[in-house]
Amino acid sequence: MTTTSINQLEKVLKVTIFESQKRHGKPLFAVIGLTNDQVKPAIRDLDIIYQRKVNNLTDNKITKSTS
Repeated sequence: MTTTSINQLEKVLKVTIFESQKRHGKPLFAVIGLTNDQVKPAIRDLDIIYQRKVNNLTDNKITKSTS
């Protein structure tokens, strides 16, 4: 996943959350059926996945520039 892809994904997620709240009057997590006690772990998991993608991009750039 490229930096551009990650940025696009973030924009899509922000728009999706906004539209969900506008349409349903509640957060996206409630719309997809997560309970309050499931939201924090879900966000943590998404953050871990995101950080892995960012780290992989950084590692790939370093590898390409040194080879």
